[in-house]
Amino acid sequence: MTLLSRAERAAHHAISRVGEVGVVTVYFVVSTCLLTYPQVTQMTTAIGAHYDALFSIWRLAWVAHQLPQDPLRLFDSNIFWPEPNTLAYSDALLLQGVMAAPLIWAGASPVTAHNLLILLSFVTAGVAMFLLARSLGSSLAASTLAGSIFAFQPYRFAHYPQLELLWTCWMPLACLYLHRVLSNGRLRDGLLLGVAVSLQIYSCLYYGVFLMLLVGIVAAGLWSVAPDRRASLTAAAAAVSIAAMLCAPYARPYLDTRPIVGTRTVEEVRDWSPSPSNYLAVNTDNRIYPWRARRAGHIEGVLFPGAVAVGLAALALIRPSRVVLAYLAAAVIGFDLSLGTNGVLFPLFRALLPPFESLRAPGRAFVLVSTALAVLAGLGASRLDRWRGRGGPTVVLALVCLAALESLSVPLTLDHVPPVPRAYAWLAQQPATKIAEWPVPSPTGLGYTRDAEYMFFSTRHWHRLVNGYSGFFPPSYVTFLNVMRRFPDASSLDYLRQARVRYVVLHSAPAEERYRELVTRLRSRADVEFVFRDRTTAEEISVFRLRGV
Repeated sequence: MTLLSRAERAAHHAISRVGEVGVVTVYFVVSTCLLTYPQVTQMTTAIGAHYDALFSIWRLAWVAHQLPQDPLRLFDSNIFWPEPNTLAYSDALLLQGVMAAPLIWAGASPVTAHNLLILLSFVTAGVAMFLLARSLGSSLAASTLAGSIFAFQPYRFAHYPQLELLWTCWMPLACLYLHRVLSNGRLRDGLLLGVAVSLQIYSCLYYGVFLMLLVGIVAAGLWSVAPDRRASLTAAAAAVSIAAMLCAPYARPYLDTRPIVGTRTVEEVRDWSPSPSNYLAVNTDNRIYPWRARRAGHIEGVLFPGAVAVGLAALALIRPSRVVLAYLAAAVIGFDLSLGTNGVLFPLFRALLPPFESLRAPGRAFVLVSTALAVLAGLGASRLDRWRGRGGPTVVLALVCLAALESLSVPLTLDHVPPVPRAYAWLAQQPATKIAEWPVPSPTGLGYTRDAEYMFFSTRHWHRLVNGYSGFFPPSYVTFLNVMRRFPDASSLDYLRQARVRYVVLHSAPAEERYRELVTRLRSRADVEFVFRDRTTAEEISVFRLRGV
């Protein structure tokens, strides 16, 4: 009877926990739809207001296109012709691409798949942090609060057009398995820790680097109190082994591009380094703290963690436990790292740890602050829960709403997805070839660009593009931009022919007069053939074929 009673209690406890997770998941689904409104009503027609969103859609579409075609050449994407491994010029979004592929193969548009992944990232982040906080002893209400802080901070809304920077759920899950490794030393938990770290790397390379640092900080803070250090060490070794094995294939294309991509210069890092005042900056859509948006300068400078998170984290520091001190250390280190060259640690890590040499935007280390603060806030809210007695859960639930409202950005600013012009349907009917598009950005500075839009249009035909947009621009692309400053003189056309470019696509926006001039000049040349014209609501498009290619 005793054994049966224990089994019954364990089953009841498991059912109760599943019920909790189900209710909390519904909360995060509803909250995500409300806080990102009107996205849920415009899943096929609207995206985040930056061309990084089109870049993400192109990456998802490319993975879905290439996996069944030639998976061994997945990283040889159709941009920056003739360069190889061009998908490795930025975060490949490989995990999200694999998640989106079945939807795209089933007939969903890449835009819809992209937007579903955007919304799912908020839900999974909240639920994962809830699970971590609950495992650390936070109450149901306090754990929900921790999830809300992690899922809905202004930082996430500032990076809404950047899919890879929204996928953070693997960080709290990795911490959850790390705590299990330290408490019981089970090999299974070590393997799950390694898998969680690997999934974060496949979701976002920046966060993969920061997660490994977070795991190291928390493990160092709690190692001395592990009940069975030998078993924990064995499980930790299993975590390292499985992560290395799973990530080795992903690392190969990035290592192959290292000679051409190189490392980020100190000047680049300095340009993207926030200052401490950026911890008062919110996204420009924020309805609660609108006067603080001007402090950011750019989206990488939005680092306001939320007043509720800071206040409750401070509450957790009263007579802190070892867990609290470990996450406090993670928050402090993450804060300093996020300042880049304005801090102490980032230059030191650049000199000692090779992965940091490739990081341009140190402000993304805020994810360490975000994770640690959410954990600390959950522990602080649990104290408030206990102190206030029966009214505690009500107060904490009110704080859950307040924490979410601190990021209120409704209605979210979205861009309409550009309709794919008929010219690209015509190009899709042509044999495999190479294409150049105009206008192009200036070769100095690489500011305003339509290249992400051209890449999005290329998902209709998948021909090779000389154009491209990514986290790195190869020298051959800069040469192309310089050549196109003389376009359409004889030397520029000869250059395109040598690159085996068959079609040149001209767009009238944003330079209508220059477009008309180029069309007139190209029509007068005997070595160029006018083949297609398309007038959309926004612009006119002309397609020319270079004879002899």
